[in-house]
Amino acid sequence: MLANDSGKFVPSQSIPDDDAGFTEWYVGHALQFFGVEGRKEYESLFRLHLLAHKKLPDGGTKFDGVIVDRSANYCKLVKSDAKKWRVAELKARSFSERDKKCLTKWLLRVRRRDRLERLPKPIPTMRLLGVNDALSRTTRAIKSGNASTRAIVPLGSTLPSIKTYKLIKSSAFVFRTAQQLKQILAEWGAADRSNGVRTGSDSLSQNLQK
Repeated sequence: MLANDSGKFVPSQSIPDDDAGFTEWYVGHALQFFGVEGRKEYESLFRLHLLAHKKLPDGGTKFDGVIVDRSANYCKLVKSDAKKWRVAELKARSFSERDKKCLTKWLLRVRRRDRLERLPKPIPTMRLLGVNDALSRTTRAIKSGNASTRAIVPLGSTLPSIKTYKLIKSSAFVFRTAQQLKQILAEWGAADRSNGVRTGSDSLSQNLQK
């Protein structure tokens, strides 16, 4: 974190570990950052909530490193006494706890080496049927029967599926022009198809195609 516009960083050891101390520290730095020091209305605004450190699954709040893949996906790392990195917590949107265990070693290896040599193995999983999928299957069942056929909408039922973790997604980049975006998406799509990966899962790609 920058202390001011001079480019100096705030020493990490000067940041309080306890929640109350960190809240006080935050208020002072927030007032300075927004240039509203001495204005009570802003100070009361910044003091509305007590800030609390998010605890790790195994307890404690401190970690030694972090991997960030966009806003929804991140990985907190702890270095052991043997100087080895351990994944303390992994957040990956739409991946279950069982699925994430299959990702941790691959993700840590790629980020430590800063080199992507092979894609992660597809993860066999189960997916919940949404409204559109459930209605589609219901319609198919009715059409395959006779006039008296009835069907239950299987909303929320599960089906076997394959899930892949996309390390590079268009939503993580800022493009200069729409043409540049289309060109890069086309190249990524070709790379996906050559590796047997289903395209179109990126929300930005889907919005572009609509």
